[in-house]
Amino acid sequence: MTYLHNNQHKYMILIDGHFSEEELFELQNHILLRKSYASIFFHAPKQDNLLLVSQWKNLSGYFPLDTSVDEILIELIEIEKGRNRLPRYLLSNLFQYWQGITQSNNHNVVAVKLALTRRELEILNHLQIGQSNLDIADSLFVSEHTIKSHLYRIFKKLNVNNRRQAINWAHLYL
Repeated sequence: MTYLHNNQHKYMILIDGHFSEEELFELQNHILLRKSYASIFFHAPKQDNLLLVSQWKNLSGYFPLDTSVDEILIELIEIEKGRNRLPRYLLSNLFQYWQGITQSNNHNVVAVKLALTRRELEILNHLQIGQSNLDIADSLFVSEHTIKSHLYRIFKKLNVNNRRQAINWAHLYL
């Protein structure tokens, strides 16, 4: 759906939960999602991926597979009015999830942040805005090989396997 608000197009994004987790993580950077005022999961799996859900921009609705179309339509009207339609169990699970991460990983995150160099933090910021290795290299006036070397060290320090995981880590902790 497209809405006009303050002379700008604003979007309510509906996301089908049948996508794979990898596809859903990739969708997080879609340009329309950044312009949305609300994003809604429908056909959401019973087993929630709390990391994915907690990072989703403007998440306002979450409807499991067994939710009827009529119920979703009624709730979309409420979301359009600015109301949140996230189930209590999901909010409770998210709250407990983040409490657990905060309590158990706080010292690990601080250690990793201290281990990252200024240049590595700068490269992580470039990753967050979606720049390619070549774009980062050009903006920092270094070779693409140098960027690849930095990324290798960053991935090792963050204990991640790819740039998507590094971006997610940066969104969480930087």
